[in-house]
Amino acid sequence: MEKKSFKKWIGTRKVQRRLVIFTFMLVPLLLLLLFTYIPFVEMIRFSMQEMDIDQADQLITQLQEYRYPDGMAQNIQKLAEAVTDLNQEETEQVAELLIVQMQG
Repeated sequence: MEKKSFKKWIGTRKVQRRLVIFTFMLVPLLLLLLFTYIPFVEMIRFSMQEMDIDQADQLITQLQEYRYPDGMAQNIQKLAEAVTDLNQEETEQVAELLIVQMQG
């Protein structure tokens, strides 16, 4: 069996189809992260700075309704605990960590 060069392999219809599918899935997911999850975390941070605890609790509840990878889910839980404990410094740290995780 003859080995194909990378150029020939990438030029096959099957590979091109998979690349297009992957690209068209990746772009909406990145936009979802950018315009949904990151603003939630920013609003929680702002609510804690302004000491608007009711809004912070409400945002945490909304944020917990989503499913996340394990590492991110643990940090969401830490953020919820920091908001519940009214620990503004911890909230800032965990929110910053989550934003970095979400941005990739």
